[in-house]
Amino acid sequence: HRPLNWDKLYEVQFTDLPPNATKAEMVAKYTLPKATKTAGLRELRLEDVDQALALFNRYQSRFDIVQEFTKEEFIHWFINDKNVVEQDKRVVFSYVVESEGKVTDFFSFYSLPFTILNNSRYKDLGIGYLYYYASDADFKFEDRFDKEGTSLLKQRLSTLVQDACIIAAQNKMDVFNALSSQDNTLFLEDLKFGPGDGFLNF
Repeated sequence: HRPLNWDKLYEVQFTDLPPNATKAEMVAKYTLPKATKTAGLRELRLEDVDQALALFNRYQSRFDIVQEFTKEEFIHWFINDKNVVEQDKRVVFSYVVESEGKVTDFFSFYSLPFTILNNSRYKDLGIGYLYYYASDADFKFEDRFDKEGTSLLKQRLSTLVQDACIIAAQNKMDVFNALSSQDNTLFLEDLKFGPGDGFLNF
C-alpha cells in the first residue's frame, strides 16, 4: 500500500499512527508533488496501440509467466471507454511517454473503490492498483541483470510509478496498491509502499 491521502486512511481505520509519530508527520511523509514529472507523458490513445503493444511484449519477454494480449484485447483492457466521460466512473487509466514520435514507456492502473461502513464523513475509499507497465530504459543491455541497466530501469520506473500515484491522487484515490511481481521490487521501498497486514473485514 502507498498512502495518497493518509489523513483519510487514518480516520477510516485503514492505517494506524506509528509509535512516536504525529499525524502531521505522517501527512508530510506521504505528500506527493502536485504535478507529474515525466516529459511527454500523456494518456494512451488508439493510434499508440501498435507501438505500446510492441513495447509491452518486448518488456514482458523478460518474465517466465506473462499475460499475452492480442491487439484487440490490449485495446479492450487499456483504452478508456469513450462513453465514460465522468472521471469518477473510469476503471482503467493508461498512459504512455512519447519522445519524438516514439513510445518509450507505458503504465496503467485501475480503480476499485471500497464502500466504508459506519462513518459519518466518508462513504467510500478510493483505491488504485498498479496494473501493467513497460519501459525501454534497459533495452540496450543484452543482460537483463546488467548493473547499469538495472539502475537506469529503477530510476525510470520510480519516476513513472510516482507519476501514476500523482494521477491516482488527482482522481480521488486514497491509496495505491502494488504487488511484489514484475520489476516492482525496484521501486516499492523508495516510493514509500508498505506491506499490508492481511487482515480484512468483509
